[in-house]
Amino acid sequence: MSCLFAASTDGQAIAYLGNSSWGYVSTSVNYPRLFYQQLLLDSLPVISEVHYLAKLQLLGQYGSGDVNRVFNYCNILFGDPLIGFKRPPKPNFSITSSSFNMLNNFPTDIDDSLQIKLELINFGKALNDSVLITIKDTYLGSQSYFREFQIPIPLYKKNIYLSIPIYGIVGEHQLEVIIDKNNFFDEIYEDDNSANFSFIVYSTSVRPIESERFYNSARSDFKFLNPVFLTNANVSSIKVAIAENTDFTSFLEADITMDTLFTGYKLPSLQSDKRYWWRAKLNLSQANWSEPYSFFNENVDYNWYFNNSFNYSDVQVENVAFDSSANGWKLNRI
Repeated sequence: MSCLFAASTDGQAIAYLGNSSWGYVSTSVNYPRLFYQQLLLDSLPVISEVHYLAKLQLLGQYGSGDVNRVFNYCNILFGDPLIGFKRPPKPNFSITSSSFNMLNNFPTDIDDSLQIKLELINFGKALNDSVLITIKDTYLGSQSYFREFQIPIPLYKKNIYLSIPIYGIVGEHQLEVIIDKNNFFDEIYEDDNSANFSFIVYSTSVRPIESERFYNSARSDFKFLNPVFLTNANVSSIKVAIAENTDFTSFLEADITMDTLFTGYKLPSLQSDKRYWWRAKLNLSQANWSEPYSFFNENVDYNWYFNNSFNYSDVQVENVAFDSSANGWKLNRI
């Protein structure tokens, strides 16, 4: 029977459990689980007692058929039956950055979620209780996903499969996992209960290179970050649409050939002192347009430009109001 733990690679066996007859798959799977449950979870110290009670459990849980009876008659303990094990006095939950394993090494923004296998280890005492697991995904400094759940305390090792939403969330993610965040359990060590793991979601669409969505001054050209991953290798150009309204009911459209890393587009001559919206997409029928971006076509040297053309929902006012006829702000009468 295999052992769950060993002191070192050059250590020697404490005892040996072997069969004096042919073995069976069912008992070779069921009995070790019962044996280690008696040893670790029920905290029985004497190896012969563990061996005996696990055999009784095998018959009690799986019946006294020929296979189980033959196993119990022929499974022998070789070694000193009075040997006791020195077990840890407390649990010790542990997780590191190497505990994470992505099941898809190239996640994209058209995937619904990213599957991650997480390996949790309990290097200490196994209690008949459950422990809280906290999962948090941070994107661009904000929390994009949060989940908490309880799992039974592992006898030694347990794999958990996480599903992190990533649809449309392009860029770097910071995933944090915390075991027992409220310190409910007294552990041997408390500094190995959390770990961080970063992963990147790759883009399959065009992304405008703009720091601001609305409050931009005049533009002479646009730049687009090309997709990292193309679902259709035959696509080689980008469509750009420019309109005077957010609905794009009427717009100018142009096709531009994609460059290597990013693609540039020089704007046509547009009317001054007027707001325009623009968007882009891959030149593919099923491709989606990017979110619309906007600029006010007034040639001022500002990266962020706020004038009489603004969204009322973006402004918080107190004792002032905007006069649309005078194109200015006025104090309210109190």
